[in-house]
Amino acid sequence: MKLGLFFTRNTGLRTWLGIGSQARELALYRGLRAECIHTHLFTYDTPTDAASIPCEFPTTAIRSEWFLGRSRFLRYGRYATVNQLRQLDVIKTNQLQGGREAVDAAAMAQVPLIARGGYLQSQFVRWEGRDEATVRDYQEAETYVTQRAQAVVVTTESMRSYLIETCALSPDKVHVIGNYVLDAFSPEGNLADRPKSSGGPLILTVGRHHPQKNYDLLMAALVDMPEAIWWCVGGGPLRKENEKKAERLGVQARFIDCLAHEELPSYLRTADVFVLCSRYEGHPKALLEAMACGCACVVTRGPGVDEEVDHGVTGVVVDPSPQQLREAIGGIYEDRAQRNKLGKEAALAMQDRYRLSHIVSREARLLREVYERSASIH
Repeated sequence: MKLGLFFTRNTGLRTWLGIGSQARELALYRGLRAECIHTHLFTYDTPTDAASIPCEFPTTAIRSEWFLGRSRFLRYGRYATVNQLRQLDVIKTNQLQGGREAVDAAAMAQVPLIARGGYLQSQFVRWEGRDEATVRDYQEAETYVTQRAQAVVVTTESMRSYLIETCALSPDKVHVIGNYVLDAFSPEGNLADRPKSSGGPLILTVGRHHPQKNYDLLMAALVDMPEAIWWCVGGGPLRKENEKKAERLGVQARFIDCLAHEELPSYLRTADVFVLCSRYEGHPKALLEAMACGCACVVTRGPGVDEEVDHGVTGVVVDPSPQQLREAIGGIYEDRAQRNKLGKEAALAMQDRYRLSHIVSREARLLREVYERSASIH
């Protein structure tokens, strides 16, 4: 079987390389290759990047001329290579942003479409406090893509319920397949043997510097924990501002650039506590990976933030309050037995739910079902 993967709009291999995630993002498609499902990438790289960036999968740079209507599409087919699309058996989106292009391509190729979204932009803009007109615009875009797809995949049950209602979709059409965790993200050894940091808790966050991540809350919590050390992995527009703020508040912080994905497990295993205090999330990969490594995790209540954590069993859930966050961090640091228990249960839960091999099997099954259903109709 041949799968065409359409990247998120304005995203390409160059983007993934820049944030260190290419190996992780392509792991699923390596797994599918072992299931005899071969993937062709359609990206928003420049043609030069698409040809020059090392990648084990065939890659085509999407050109805007493709999607100006059928007649223009065919006219510019020498760029898009219509025959290339028609060699595919199924087309899938990496996110719903870029879904309109995938809808057009699936129609041109006369193959089924799977509309996949790891997060929903209409939810994000609402949680950001944007106006209802903007929310409706995104809802209409999501409806356009999902109603034209033969199957829809989201990463959480709450997203599934939301799409069924807002896009008027049949429940049978919408599937939940969560983000996966690579095998490298594991506790690696006995958690009881992990020493706690001397002097004060070592706190780790992984995520871009953006208002969504709510690092102001964490810094407010750490003002009264002068012994704590915060390692913050990630880039983003607010990084310089957050560095200055941490220094001004007297927070001991180390700001670390985006790491190659394979470097993250050693950081996660070193931390005493992993914190996710975002205002909202989709299905947060950083949290899943921290839990898989046996980190004791503290998360704040919020849309998509706390859904994966069973409070007191696989992590600690608190209100988005500096005091509650500070008390949870301090409690876990001081109680080694609790820290080990939370980490062990979290790692077991992630292995059971999101191990890569499980997700590959589910993806492969759905791809075959969609293809076979479409083939039987034609």
